[in-house]
Amino acid sequence: MITYHSIENLSSIDQEDFLKLLNDTFGKQQRYKWNRNEKYLQWKYLDSVFGKPIIHTLKKSEKLVSSSLLWPWQFICRGEVFKVYQPCDTVVHPSFQGQGLFSELNKFRIPDIKKRQIPFVYNFPNEKSVNGYIKFGWKYLEKMPWLIKVKNPIGLLAINSGKLRGNPVEIIETDKINSGECHIVNNTREKFFETISTNRIEGYFKWRFNDHPFFNYGQVIIEKGKKRTGAIFCVNQFGSYRELVVVDMFGDRTQVKELFKEIEKKAKRYKASYIISLQNPYYKMNKLYLNGYFKVRNKNMVLMPFDVRLEDKFTNYNNWNINAAMHDSI
Repeated sequence: MITYHSIENLSSIDQEDFLKLLNDTFGKQQRYKWNRNEKYLQWKYLDSVFGKPIIHTLKKSEKLVSSSLLWPWQFICRGEVFKVYQPCDTVVHPSFQGQGLFSELNKFRIPDIKKRQIPFVYNFPNEKSVNGYIKFGWKYLEKMPWLIKVKNPIGLLAINSGKLRGNPVEIIETDKINSGECHIVNNTREKFFETISTNRIEGYFKWRFNDHPFFNYGQVIIEKGKKRTGAIFCVNQFGSYRELVVVDMFGDRTQVKELFKEIEKKAKRYKASYIISLQNPYYKMNKLYLNGYFKVRNKNMVLMPFDVRLEDKFTNYNNWNINAAMHDSI
């Protein structure tokens, strides 16, 4: 017999069962050598500046066999704050896969989301799961464009062969994130723009980047006159090779070319085989091809609006100030 549970406060037993399910399911397929432990749970589930998650689970004969987390997030557009969720850590135990449990979980959790008056939920499903989202009424936004600049083609091929698993590289002290400075650079005027942006409230930079239990992050901040622009990056090691991933950008958007020149200096310092960043429509990054960046498409963005007045604007990818930090595992 399958039973459904909606959990808002994890007990110690819930925590242990939940982490075991995640590690049993993700252990062999994940890109990084990442063991989800108590520190991970504390950071992601308990300490978020955006509030507590909601966990939906399925049990079979009291055994936890499937679960999905609703990870709280906030966006802001024209001064209005939207408190939303990203479904993530969606798993079905390997012994129970192929039995329709993902569909069963969706049948339970979508009505629960509606009941809570959440304006929308968003996610970044891979090719294997995107059709499942569309089947349940999610709106497809985009096959997400990334910009990549290759420094070492052999390293690029080795890292993306799927044979190597990554570990974070330690960030040099002078490159480490100063969360207070990042908060200042984050231009508050953006809150009244038409673009849909992460609501980087007080404490956001510290929680999302400084306190992360696995990845190490660095910052790049440039200044010209009164204009300041910042970026957050991480460097990951795969065998003998490294990647540099730009995970967030904030501040003035007219200095993108200069910002990426500084990012390229960091890539050289850390001996990265390539630089990769989501192409952000708000920052008008299309001209970076002149500096040797080319476009690849990976991951999908989907959104389910429950507030119908948001549907047209929020399902248009070009209206988003998109960044990789919106995804839970980068």
